[in-house]
Amino acid sequence: MAEPSPPTADQVQQEARDLIQEIYGVTLSGQSKAFYVPLQFFAVVWGIEQADNEELFRDINDQNPLRFIQRSHDFARRLLNGNEIREERKRGITEDAETLRVLGKVFDALTVKFEFQKENAHPNRRHLQPYLGELIHHDFAPVRGGGSPDTDGLGLERVYYRGGGTLVYELLRADKKERRDQIAAELRKLLAGSNDPLGRTAEILHSADAVAPSSFTDTALRPHIEDRETLWAEHLREGTFRILTSSSSRYKKIDHLMHWLPYCVARHLVERAYSTLGITEEPPTPVDTGAEGAVRRASQTKFGEHRNAIRKAVVVAAGSASDNEASDRVRQVLHHEEFPDPAFRKKVEKTLKANGDFFATTMSTIGALNANTGLRHYTLKLPLLESIVHATVDKDAPIDFEDFCTEILCRKLRLVVDPASGQKESVTAWTDNEDLERNACGLADRLDALGLITSYSDATRKVGPRR
Repeated sequence: MAEPSPPTADQVQQEARDLIQEIYGVTLSGQSKAFYVPLQFFAVVWGIEQADNEELFRDINDQNPLRFIQRSHDFARRLLNGNEIREERKRGITEDAETLRVLGKVFDALTVKFEFQKENAHPNRRHLQPYLGELIHHDFAPVRGGGSPDTDGLGLERVYYRGGGTLVYELLRADKKERRDQIAAELRKLLAGSNDPLGRTAEILHSADAVAPSSFTDTALRPHIEDRETLWAEHLREGTFRILTSSSSRYKKIDHLMHWLPYCVARHLVERAYSTLGITEEPPTPVDTGAEGAVRRASQTKFGEHRNAIRKAVVVAAGSASDNEASDRVRQVLHHEEFPDPAFRKKVEKTLKANGDFFATTMSTIGALNANTGLRHYTLKLPLLESIVHATVDKDAPIDFEDFCTEILCRKLRLVVDPASGQKESVTAWTDNEDLERNACGLADRLDALGLITSYSDATRKVGPRR
């Protein structure tokens, strides 16, 4: 009997994709990073509400998959760059070029700012902040082969909305019914149309879109299962509920969710990786909020460990047997990383590193890392820190600063910032109290800059959302 042929790069790559889906529930990439997670999530929720006979957070299965309406808002988004729109389409809105130029400037001020994105990016990389239901949109892109002139060669595509948002949707859908129903009700209010002058203007521009809204069936969505449950999935639900039910303005709720949701997804990936590797409790993560030195070096090391764990989990999981002999042969190549040539390795590595790339680019973009490249360490930039406070502390129950550090950041979120947490987690082996004291002072300064810490005459400091 002839020996079976060695697995091809395509076969190993597909096996890696299947294992990633099994471990994480979704295959992500650096391209679908950060703010694309909440943008897609809001677009899905809005689209479900627009679809006939659909219900938010209903049961999903192969016979009844997720369905929602998509719209592109391609006219407004192309208008941001002041080009790429046919004159006759512009005249459908107004014949006054100056009016369109002003509208372009207005909507440019309403775009999501990616810290590391180049100016004048392609219109399909320019996204409107989902502050109003009328501003929410999906992905669009030029159609391969040119497309139809009627649609200006554009089509609805999943270019950047690649699964992070639907993962959030699934994690929330898997919540206990009472809280899930309350979250659904608050999301409906949050993403409803405003019918104010800005909303009506957005609707007018939408009427000139080249790509008409259409119904989409998401057959790629994998329902969340108990085996993929994590503490971070629960943190996502609890924090989302707290943000949505707070007395903050609509716009602040959106801002907080824009940071909280991708942060939770990124940390969820790490916890799933550690679980696959047999690590039942995630070790604490040092966060540099002003100490530098040993704290920063330990934080740099921990970032590398997290990113590598997300990749390593797939390779380790490949060592387990499947129910198919042919699949087992492919898994062994992946498990032992026996890639015969550079081209083979490059192809498989692209898939193996995808979720790790998502993790790194997401954490840097939302402010959990100091930079997008080079030596990177964990930190807490102001918008992310504000979202964490609003997601973890009730407005009417502010807590002592020391308790915020030890109970919220350390015990709950597994972040070490202060001396008490350092001693509890035995991290003083690589740093000392003086470093962590300086670190805690830096965190207090950041909270003060945000107006989220109040000092009282008896030296007590309370942390909580603004009153």
